[in-house]
Amino acid sequence: MTLFDAGDVIGGQFDLARRIPGKEEFAETIRYYTRMPDKHGVDVRLRTRATVDDLTGFDEVVLATGVSPRRLSRQTTTGHRH
Repeated sequence: MTLFDAGDVIGGQFDLARRIPGKEEFAETIRYYTRMPDKHGVDVRLRTRATVDDLTGFDEVVLATGVSPRRLSRQTTTGHRH
């Protein structure tokens, strides 16, 4: 099994979440997801966006695209939008 991840670490949104004050426990989730593939013989390729050529030869392909963070728009009491 091979896992391609465009990010620097496995975990996607967990990596962003762990940076929020009070959400440091997500660092443990990332640590877990980093250890398990190695423990189970998974070939992890970080900073790699899989191409058609990369996927040729696999019997099955599972595509999990994740999400992109979005900026929230909110109105303040002064009427300004942020």
